[in-house]
Amino acid sequence: MCLCNLLLELCFRKHFYSNELSESIINQLHDYITSIMFEQLNLFESWYPSIKCEQKIINLLSKKIYDSINNNNIKVLKINGYCTEYIVQNIAYYIIKKIVLLSSEIKFELLNIEIDKILYKKQTFTDGEIENFKNVFTKFKNDIVIPINTTDIINKELLTLKLVGLIEKVIESINCDEILQVIMNDYNLKKQQKDKTLNLRKHFYGISP
Repeated sequence: MCLCNLLLELCFRKHFYSNELSESIINQLHDYITSIMFEQLNLFESWYPSIKCEQKIINLLSKKIYDSINNNNIKVLKINGYCTEYIVQNIAYYIIKKIVLLSSEIKFELLNIEIDKILYKKQTFTDGEIENFKNVFTKFKNDIVIPINTTDIINKELLTLKLVGLIEKVIESINCDEILQVIMNDYNLKKQQKDKTLNLRKHFYGISP
């Protein structure tokens, strides 16, 4: 394979992985939003936005991830499914945390979760935090309030536009370069420690947990 073809293939793989990771993060974000706001609604009539279909959000996040992969020289071929899910959980929660707490000052913090799982329990917010978010989110200009359970077509569109705009604003604000590097470093460190522990157990006891 010539150098030109190799570079093209690497570029394609980075683009593919960035988009795949972005879609997974948005899917997780969608699950957070529905669990926070829409459990009690009539899904056939009430407002129920599916941000999984908002390609603009996916593309925005994918571009930031792709640039971060390049800037940090991350080897996507070496990233396994566990690592990918670890990234998804950390970034999705950071985004939803900034959204729900309505603060641009929140600093990124790693979640205290295992590195070798595919299914994780969602992080939670207090009833007060959720209620405050709903009150602010449903309020529009001139003190107009659109209830989350609205069935009016125009009102549903206004809520969707506001939610999408809010997500876009948060995604644009995050320092993806720094966050992705912190997550990758933490994952690699935890994996090295875990592998070392397993090797010691095998050496001394001839067994693995």
